[in-house]
Amino acid sequence: MTEVDTARHLTGVRVLVLEILSETGTLAREDILVAWEARRGDLSPTHRARLPRMRDETLWRLVNLGWVAGEGDRFRLTGDGERALRSAVRG
Repeated sequence: MTEVDTARHLTGVRVLVLEILSETGTLAREDILVAWEARRGDLSPTHRARLPRMRDETLWRLVNLGWVAGEGDRFRLTGDGERALRSAVRG
């Protein structure tokens, strides 16, 4: 994937999940949600209620991009995911 493609697919939510996985290693879906909520303590109750769906959609996309690998209920950052995250940090 080229830099331009990477930049096109980096959204704030995707970067957040990549950061969570980068900092913690392999996590279960539920643990990703807990970490997401901890980072965004100011979320409204309505937004909080939508987080499980947002997490699942984000993980689905990240797996399809090849940035995250899933094994059952657990997910980890791939080498491509690490490069995408570095690209996001460089901005």
